[in-house]
Amino acid sequence: MNIKKSMLGMTVLAITGFGGWSTISASANSQVFSTGQAALDGAPQGVDLQSGLDSNYFTIDPNVGTASGTNAAKLTKAHSPAGTGNSAIQISKAGVQDSWGAIWSTDESFDLSKSETASMWIYASGENAANVGDGMAFVLQNGGTDAYSGAGESMGVWGVANDLFSDVNPASSAIKNSWALEFDTYPNDDIPKQGAYLGWLLGTTPSTYDFFNSSPSSYDVDGPGDAQSSQSQIKDTHIASNYPGSTDTYTGTKVYGNGGAINSATGNKIAHTGNFYYYNLQHKGLLDEGATGGSGNLSDHRWHHITVSYTPPTTSSGDGSMTYTYNDKNPDTGLPQKSTDYATVPIDLSKFNLSSGQTKVRWGFTGSTGLYSENNLVIFDQIPGEAQTDASATMTIKDSDGNYTNEISDGDSVSGDSDVKLTYTFERTGGDEDWKSVNGDLTIPDDIDVTSGSIAYPDASYTDSNKNKVDVSKIVAPTSSGDGQKLSVPLADNGLTLSGTQKATVTLYGKVKDVASTSDVSEASQTSYFVGSNATSTAKTPNFTITKKVNLD
Repeated sequence: MNIKKSMLGMTVLAITGFGGWSTISASANSQVFSTGQAALDGAPQGVDLQSGLDSNYFTIDPNVGTASGTNAAKLTKAHSPAGTGNSAIQISKAGVQDSWGAIWSTDESFDLSKSETASMWIYASGENAANVGDGMAFVLQNGGTDAYSGAGESMGVWGVANDLFSDVNPASSAIKNSWALEFDTYPNDDIPKQGAYLGWLLGTTPSTYDFFNSSPSSYDVDGPGDAQSSQSQIKDTHIASNYPGSTDTYTGTKVYGNGGAINSATGNKIAHTGNFYYYNLQHKGLLDEGATGGSGNLSDHRWHHITVSYTPPTTSSGDGSMTYTYNDKNPDTGLPQKSTDYATVPIDLSKFNLSSGQTKVRWGFTGSTGLYSENNLVIFDQIPGEAQTDASATMTIKDSDGNYTNEISDGDSVSGDSDVKLTYTFERTGGDEDWKSVNGDLTIPDDIDVTSGSIAYPDASYTDSNKNKVDVSKIVAPTSSGDGQKLSVPLADNGLTLSGTQKATVTLYGKVKDVASTSDVSEASQTSYFVGSNATSTAKTPNFTITKKVNLD
């Protein structure tokens, strides 16, 4: 198992009980949204799940046998930075206690025989409350669309502790044949202490913990079940994974105390002194995300990006692997950024109980609230089983020979009145499906005067209705300084589809405005979007400084 984590500014390194190293990371420097609606209004760009995909891509079963009430999961509209469409999966809503949510891909679309990627933004925070809960989980499972285990610390995927706290492994009530990645915002770290040992003759006094009226919630306790003195509490919010339906995911600890038992004659619960059990959950690939709230890095009222990358086994009997990397994109621009907050865990395909010849499983999200609640939102920019995509932007200046060879990097200086070329490249890099219905939504630096543009399609013989030209007359001026000029670029008339490793480019030509008459002018980098019906990628122009025009006369 490979786990790595760092802080912004400093690193705190601590040994965990899960066979690896973990550290606590400071919050990303991004915008704070105090409510769920504010988070949706300021959402990063993703795939419009409501209109971009087939209407039956997801299944939200309204009722399941393992939970009371109605499924809280739904697809909801979100703001689009690109000015197109955008939507989020909502698993739970702040202020709604004791709720449950589950949403599943209708088809088994996560192929365990191929490389797969889930790239998404998550928001997991409460509103005006010190405590939030309980969290959500990204799940792969070989079962139906009615899969759900229970609320509370189970988050809809892990097993549910036995009501009488008898020696029953929770795996029996978990989602079967599954792997889960939890985003746990409420640490459940109860450790019912053993009573005092009075010697071999008198034995042990009962624990002071009241098993009759209280319910130990101990999934976030680390350590062996047979040595309570070696157990410790996971007190921070965290991200971790394991197999919910596997008995070795849970470790039981026996405590002699006072609790309840069922009267065999009446069927009623009666007081009983004896052995009771609490279970902890083995967290694989643990990422410690700090305290609940603004000082942490999970339930801090910010959007965070996570990429979950699966690599299939290289031999018929070997394990695959899953790497999940947190905070790997800038929430303000949507662009990739370096992250050392990641873990890699093995994936044992036998845990899915696949039938002969089967390679695909269902994927989805589960979540729950209890006494405490939160907004759990997910926005996908790349969907498992669909297309993997990328985009980039370059800015070049014409040299004295008339060629655009001088590429501009962040922080460079450019003379006013220079001829400039902006090149936007977008491509399909992998996945199971084509990148469908792609169009461009460009943001151009304020002080570039664009005069013309063209589109180069993968099929060089193809000509769209505008003769592969960009209509630069549609450029919209910045609403305020630094916002950039907006330009929607329709592709292939009704949206471009890319297959294989096809790529296309949008090229704009123009001049850098001569605006630095008395002092240099700073130009901010600008983010552009290439939005398809099943994937979205972003491209950034560099930030640069415009200097006074060089007069060669």
